[in-house]
Amino acid sequence: MKSTNYILLLILLFCFGCKNEVSKLEFKYQDRTDILICDGLNTELLKEALISFEEDIFDTYDSERRLYNRSYSRFIGEAVNNKVDFTTVVSEHTKRVFEALQKDESLWDLQNTNSYLNHKHKILACIGDNMLDEDLKETFNALIHANSMSVRMFADPLKTKTATIKEDRYLALFIALDYYYAKLHDVDFSTPESEKTKKEPLK
Repeated sequence: MKSTNYILLLILLFCFGCKNEVSKLEFKYQDRTDILICDGLNTELLKEALISFEEDIFDTYDSERRLYNRSYSRFIGEAVNNKVDFTTVVSEHTKRVFEALQKDESLWDLQNTNSYLNHKHKILACIGDNMLDEDLKETFNALIHANSMSVRMFADPLKTKTATIKEDRYLALFIALDYYYAKLHDVDFSTPESEKTKKEPLK
């Protein structure tokens, strides 16, 4: 009986430790307007992920004017050709956000060679339902339903719609998750720039 109680105590302590790990993420953008509504999902974390991503690309691609269209266009152009240097673009806060996102294992499919984002996750359905541009929405949902979504497949129609991203927060969230956070699984932030090998273009 004592051994059983001891084991239960260890389990409780372990779970408490896990909760403490999650709570370490300090939300920097709680004061921003709630821009995402997806039932049953942690929209607070998703909003934090989106805004942190946007702050990163503003700092990297248009630090003076911080324009959505310019920053997204440059980022998407580099992302499609696998030219983004994540070790210099990603902020320390974004790294912590990514660690929090990783705790939802259902959000990722690390066996998928096209994208580590799980395109069957319910966040994709929410994005597909709420995207503003009807043509892009139709293309997005068709690719998702056909299990054919990839950075390259969606890039051409996406490039013509970057002007809508400032208003379309669901489209922006998809870009953040699939073009940015999904790629961080393969990034070694401890590797010096001089030791990096040249990456091949995305398929």
